[in-house]
Amino acid sequence: MQEGQVDKAFFDEAVKLGRAERSRPFASIYGLHILEALEDARTVVPTFEESRSRLEAEARQEAQVQLARELRETITVTTHPERLGVDGGPQS
Repeated sequence: MQEGQVDKAFFDEAVKLGRAERSRPFASIYGLHILEALEDARTVVPTFEESRSRLEAEARQEAQVQLARELRETITVTTHPERLGVDGGPQS
């Protein structure tokens, strides 16, 4: 398992264990757990290609947030609640 793929409490307990060690019982938002490590914890650094789609999604999200912020600052919106009917639609 990798960090971010499971609940933080679960991951934090898992990385404390060496091969064949068992955790003490612990709780996460999903319930109670006991873990047994199949191998020693290790740090894995993904390649750029493995990270590319996540980085692209983050860049798109940041660009959307920035664009929305700029539009809110530059565009004036006038509302006319008196033109709305009782149900929120236009009056006839």
